[in-house]
Amino acid sequence: FPSHDKDHVIEQTIKMLQDNETNTWIIDPLARAFVGSGDENSNQDVGIFLDTIDYIKDQAGVENCLIAAHTGRNAEQGNSRARGASRFDDWVDARWMLTKDNDGQRWFTADGRDVSISESRLDWDENNRKQIIQMNVTRKDTANDDKKRKVIEILSKYKDGLTANAMYELGVSGLKHGATQWLLDMVRDNQITDMGIKKGTKTPTYAILSSNHSRTPVDYSQRD
Repeated sequence: FPSHDKDHVIEQTIKMLQDNETNTWIIDPLARAFVGSGDENSNQDVGIFLDTIDYIKDQAGVENCLIAAHTGRNAEQGNSRARGASRFDDWVDARWMLTKDNDGQRWFTADGRDVSISESRLDWDENNRKQIIQMNVTRKDTANDDKKRKVIEILSKYKDGLTANAMYELGVSGLKHGATQWLLDMVRDNQITDMGIKKGTKTPTYAILSSNHSRTPVDYSQRD
């Protein structure tokens, strides 16, 4: 709110919100709305700005205010916060965090008063044109799903099966030192079969389930 016409801007904003019977007021982006209000890194300047937002909401009868704020360029994964003064984060009732990883996958987290949603995957539903939140599907889960798809792709080309290390050599990450839990989960879920230790190998061979492979349950507790 530029100081030279602050009162006029406040008055016009209240009138606009009232005329449109606004229930939810969206300010996007915060940086643009803050122009002329001082230093975004100053808790004092930011506090005055946010107090003004509260005043406008109260006078206009607005129930909710959603402000879109960008994070700093160097924000660490998992510690992302709004760019600028810490007063921004202190002011909100709830904070929604939208991030995107190097593969373009989007993620959502939320925290605040009576709000706690751990990082979950966001998927785009093209048919309904909506973002769908996959609750409790983590980055690790997604990474393991990618590895499982790679295992199926590779084993479909090697009908006699491969060891975990052989699959690692063919591009499946995480198997350098042998089978990991997600690979054993694939056996448990009947996605692949454990064919045991074949002649010439020191570790189990895994293959795609088919009519040519008779599957015998494996007791992993008896293995070294």
